[in-house]
Amino acid sequence: MPMRLISRKLLHTLNMLKTVSLLVISATSCLSSNEIDRSLFHSDLKCTAKINLALDLAMKKYDGQKIWVIYTVGCTNKIGDRQIESVWNKDVMTLEQIIWGESYAQSYNLRENEKLKKKPLVYPENFHQASTNDEILLRSNNQEQLNHSNLAIILDYSLESGTPCLYHIYFQTMNRPFPKDERPIIWLGREIPVYSFEWMVLQFHKTKYPQLKQELISAIGIQDCTERIVEFMKQIVLNNYDASLKEEAIYWLGQHSSIENIRFL
Repeated sequence: MPMRLISRKLLHTLNMLKTVSLLVISATSCLSSNEIDRSLFHSDLKCTAKINLALDLAMKKYDGQKIWVIYTVGCTNKIGDRQIESVWNKDVMTLEQIIWGESYAQSYNLRENEKLKKKPLVYPENFHQASTNDEILLRSNNQEQLNHSNLAIILDYSLESGTPCLYHIYFQTMNRPFPKDERPIIWLGREIPVYSFEWMVLQFHKTKYPQLKQELISAIGIQDCTERIVEFMKQIVLNNYDASLKEEAIYWLGQHSSIENIRFL
């Protein structure tokens, strides 16, 4: 075979490989785009039905990817903060900025910034362990409402096996930094704590991952439905669970303190 023909075939093969590589890179970029799906935001469905519908939609739209399913819920006043990893730099957007974009407005003068610093959106002893962007101010100034409505429950789902699999559950305030352009987000809006509690208890008994069980105990413990939470935590302590899960349950019993809890402990 003439050398020129061989060279042309090799060049053609290299061009084909280059094209395939570019397609793969483009596909990878698409997979990591931070697309926001708000189609279930105004749904009247209960938490379990809403999440199931979100996962059905995700399988059709994001099959083979990892996704965030996020909603907000009312919480107790005394909570720890389980954060998304490695996001404490000034260039990272907050979770609410990522979801709503233009729903934030630049603060219009220094006085408004000073007011925000003096009266933060959340309890400083619990949520302000890292610096936030002081140049950003919510348009709504109803501080009491924000204290109970800006806690995000973040569900870390993988669709890579062809079936939705919950690997982790995190919680943080909506005004905290969040990984940008990492994966699609399905935003469910605000959820009633009791319905969120029921869904999480179901996941607790369903999962086989010890780490996820522990994260679910924490996510259950922060919610604002004390009687149900106390009963759930007591069952963890009294039944045959690992010591680490019992320890987590005892901690959250302490966060929902009462005379009965003290006697029980």
